[in-house]
Parts: sequence; C-alpha cells; structure tokens
Amino acid sequence: MAIGIGLFLGLLLHLAINGQFSFVTKTSIVPGLVLIAVATGNGRSFVKDWAPFLSFLVLFDACRGYVFHVTKLFDRSVYMSYAIDLERLVLLGRVGPVWMQEKFGHFGDPTFLDRTLILVHSSHFLFFLLFGTVVWYWRRIEFEDFKLSVLLVMFLGILGYALVPTVPPWMASQEFGVLPEIHRIFNSLYNVGLPRLQDALDTNPIAAMPSLHVAFPALLTMIAFRTWGLAALPILAYLFIMLFSLLYGGEHYVVDEIAGLVLAAGVYALVYPLKLNDKLRRAFRHSPRFPGFRQVLSSPTKRSLLVSALVLFGAELLGQSALNDQTPWRPTTDFIFREMKPGNPQYHFALGSAAFEDGDLRTAQTELEHAVESSFTPRQSLSANLKLGHAAYQNEDFIVAIAAWTSAPEDSLELETGLLLAMAHYRSGASREGLALMTRLEARFPDDPVVSFERAATGLEFGVLGSTEVEETISGLLARNGSPRAIELAVRLDRLLQGLGKR
Repeated sequence: MAIGIGLFLGLLLHLAINGQFSFVTKTSIVPGLVLIAVATGNGRSFVKDWAPFLSFLVLFDACRGYVFHVTKLFDRSVYMSYAIDLERLVLLGRVGPVWMQEKFGHFGDPTFLDRTLILVHSSHFLFFLLFGTVVWYWRRIEFEDFKLSVLLVMFLGILGYALVPTVPPWMASQEFGVLPEIHRIFNSLYNVGLPRLQDALDTNPIAAMPSLHVAFPALLTMIAFRTWGLAALPILAYLFIMLFSLLYGGEHYVVDEIAGLVLAAGVYALVYPLKLNDKLRRAFRHSPRFPGFRQVLSSPTKRSLLVSALVLFGAELLGQSALNDQTPWRPTTDFIFREMKPGNPQYHFALGSAAFEDGDLRTAQTELEHAVESSFTPRQSLSANLKLGHAAYQNEDFIVAIAAWTSAPEDSLELETGLLLAMAHYRSGASREGLALMTRLEARFPDDPVVSFERAATGLEFGVLGSTEVEETISGLLARNGSPRAIELAVRLDRLLQGLGKR
C-alpha cells in the first residue's frame, strides 16, 4: 500500500517539476481498469463489483450540476456571510485563504508550489478510484464497505450543496467584495492547461460547503489506517497537502474543510465501527422477493448491469437538464440585502445589476450611478460603467449613457455597445459625433456589413449623410462577393432612399 501511494505522489511530483498540467481523469481511467481486470482473469467479477458503483459516480456528477440548475431555476437562497463569520470565529479574526495567499501567494508565472498543488487538487477523484482498485485486488472482502462509504460521502455532500448553497472564498472576494483580494490560482492554471477539466469542475460553483475535496482523502486515510496501519502514512501526507492547496487556491475556507472532515468521520463511523453494510444486508434479506425477476436476471453480473443501466439513464436525464441550462447564477436582491453591507463598494453595483436583470431600469440606473462613484478597481469600474450605459440608454437618458460608455477605452467596447453609443450621440443632438463614431466602428469591423448599414441608415435619418453617400454604401454592400446578408441590407437601404423620395 505504501509503495503504491508513494508512486502516485512521486508521479505528481514529477509532473510538477516538469510543468505538466495534464493528467488522467476519472472517466478515462475506467477503460484501463477494465482492461487490467480482463487481463488478470477478473473481468466478470469487475463488472459485478464495479459497474453499479461507477454508474453512481456518473449520477453524482449529474446531481452536482442538477442541484445548481434547481438553485437557479427556483431562485433558492444562496449563502455567503455565515461561512466567513464562522471562519473568523475559528481562526480568531483571520480568514484562511486570505492569510494563506498573503503568506505564500505568488501571482506571476506558475511556481513549483503552484504546479504541485494544482495536480493534487485535480487528482482527488482519480485518487479514490486507484485506492478502490487496491482494496478490490488485495482486500476484496472490504470492497463493499469501501463503496458504501464513498457513495455516502458523495450524496451527503450533494445534500449539503442543496440545503446550504455556499459561495466560495474567491467568489466572495472577486464578485462581492466582502473579503480582501483572493486570487483563484487554480482557475488561471486550468485555463492554460486544462480547459475541459475546468468545465467539469465548475458544474456547481456555489458548492463550497462541505468540501468533498477534503472529505474523500480524509475518508481514505481513515480506511487506510484501519486496513494497513502505519503503512498508510503517505495518504495522510496527501490529505495535508490537499488541505493546504484548497486554502492556498482560494477554493475553500477552513470551516469548509472542517465540515468535510466531519462528514468523512461520520460516514466512516457508520460504515466501519457501526457496520452499516451488515445492517443493510439483514434488512434486504427480509424484503419481499420477486422470483420472476431473479429468474430473468439469474446472475449477480446481470443484476449489476441492470442497476447500472437504470442509474445511468437517470444520470443522463438529470445531466441533460443541467446542461441545457447555460445561464449563470446571478445574486438576487434578497441575497444582496442579506449577505452584503451598504458600505461595501460593490453593494450598489450588485443591486444595480440585479435590478437591471429584473427589468427595473430606473432602480438599476440609480444604483449603478452610485456604484461608479465608489472606490472600485479599474476592472470593476469598467463593468459598472458599461452596465450603467445600457440602463441609461434604455431609460432614454442619453447624456448619462454617453458619459458612462465614453469612460471606457473605445476599442474595449463591443460592437453592439459601440453602435448604441453612436445612437446616443445622435439622439442627444450630437449627430456629427455619432457619425464620426460610426465611421470608426466601420474601420474597426470592416467585415461586418451591419456597421456599414447602420452608419448609412442613421446618417440618412439624422440628415448628416446625403443620398450620394448612401448610394456608395449600397454599392459597397452589393460588392461583398454576393453575401446574402449584405445584399439584404443593401435592399433595405435602397428602400429607405425610395421612402424618403431621394431615389
């Protein structure tokens, strides 16, 4: 056991030294486990013992995303401040991730520490699969207890996510400003080296309590010491590195980690000292029998495959529901009033953003005007001004919209926003400024016929372009290699000229 765990940790160390960010995921290792089982003459036993377990792992991933989907769909309460208050109580005023990054943080190129910790952070699902394989090969009699304990940790964790959706430290800092700056270190590294993995890990970004990244290795540590004694010390080292990495990366608070440890200890006590598996077997032994069912599925392998198929079908249904919902979670006004304080520089921005999403444009403009006056970082200030511009424009307060949008560098504006800014100039009486901006946008986006159309149409509408210039635009659109969109816009311009009697 010690040799196997030592090799695993050695592999992580080797990858960290060489800067390798890729790794084997839990889904891609399953075919390898099957091949090993078949090669060693254990194929049938593997299917019987592993198939339902692996299908429940897929169901867990689906449930994690589905819980997030339901939280958004029904605007369920999401929490943030209770975890920070508990953290400060436990650490005598400190917040673990903030202190850890102040002490050890380095936010330039990835360091050896960064590379080591990201590999540990991303390995926790793979690790318990490898651990389970060791138990299955050398302690087969204990494999049922292992499976039950892992599944209990998973689905009790899901229950925690559903009952108390909790904002993680990096989000509390970056999006709500209730903590000093916390960098999401692993996110930046994943975006460099593991974009698909990061998508998988973000199926529920408000699932901080309890930390399953802690609960899994903690459970395995307890099982390992029970089974192999002091030979399990390398797993304890892995657990401590995981505890450190989650704080350092801004992913969890200390209290999230404590909750993960408590969850692991509670499940371990139920399954091992209290022998929950034996009690469940005795309960099922007295359950009603279905002779016809047992005749059709005459072997444990067939029954395992049926259970797996049913679980995977359920996972697919839940997973598709979650995948079809691509909307991000946004804080409600109830969340802002409950979890944020008016003195927070992001308070008004959050209220304004929530009002904007709810269609309350007057409130949105008022709150966002307060927000741009607050002591924001440049990134936050830019975001507030862009959103203020949209709220003011829809309120037909074009002067405020112009002031908000022109506070940002022009080349940072998206095309849609740039066109709206030009229209705001037109509608506030500054037609020449509107035309000049449209001309610059046409130069910035030469391949988009809409810009040329809008420049000509608005210039004609507000009297700053004549029919000759509009006809030149029509000719230019028709010359775009027969583009259907360009031809359609050219026809529309021609009709405008005819409608105004200029053609």
